[in-house]
Amino acid sequence: MKLFISMSLIFVVIVSAQADNRYFMEQISLREGLSQTSVESVLRDATGLVWIGTRDGLNRYDGNEMNTYFHEPDDTTSLQDNHIYFVMEDENQDVWVGTSGGLALYKPSIEGFERINPFNTDTMPIYGHYYVRDQSLVFGSSDHLAIYDLKKRSFRILPFRGEIQALPFPFKMVPWEGAKVVIASRWQGLFICDVNTAELRRASFCDEKDIMDAHLDIHDKLWVSVPTKGVMRFNKEGDLLAHFSEQNSGLSNNNVLE
Repeated sequence: MKLFISMSLIFVVIVSAQADNRYFMEQISLREGLSQTSVESVLRDATGLVWIGTRDGLNRYDGNEMNTYFHEPDDTTSLQDNHIYFVMEDENQDVWVGTSGGLALYKPSIEGFERINPFNTDTMPIYGHYYVRDQSLVFGSSDHLAIYDLKKRSFRILPFRGEIQALPFPFKMVPWEGAKVVIASRWQGLFICDVNTAELRRASFCDEKDIMDAHLDIHDKLWVSVPTKGVMRFNKEGDLLAHFSEQNSGLSNNNVLE
């Protein structure tokens, strides 16, 4: 069985169980119990459950029943906030949730969450994206990286340094070369970040400041979507290989969201 997931205003699951390429579509919407239709993140975990993070709540779908999770002011095992930035699973099959109120780790034994604060203070930093590197999870906040060692189960905090020390949300981290990642910022443009030092420097090959999304394909080509300008494709050397827009491609609109 193959599972394909599409994120849009309506969440759609397509399941193919036939060798002759017949497809069966199941639409998951508010009627099926989805908490909200603006989907930010989707994860299919190791057990086959589908986690759907929205701007108003987290959902878990087993193919028949939808469970929803929200922030409950009087419940410390609930999420810190209802706006979900990401849902991800590590190699230990632990499910992590990044919310606009902080980072949470799902605990099946209590059907709830442990609120994770790397600083052990009352102030909960917000983590808007993550990156998996070797035996570590790298969570990105507005002014630092929090690196979680999966074996030691401990955090290391690295404040951003270099040309800029803070980034506005949202941003996305994309693997680049060695210990470096590309950070695509919605209002600050593209940066190269060394995960070992958290040093930021602007990507010299792209002058655009308004970036909607970035993705590294299987051929190591970086795709960057820019509002009103379509999609640009770069190689690892920083050369612009192509620029797709309404004028020269099949794009119906130059505002590519992801």
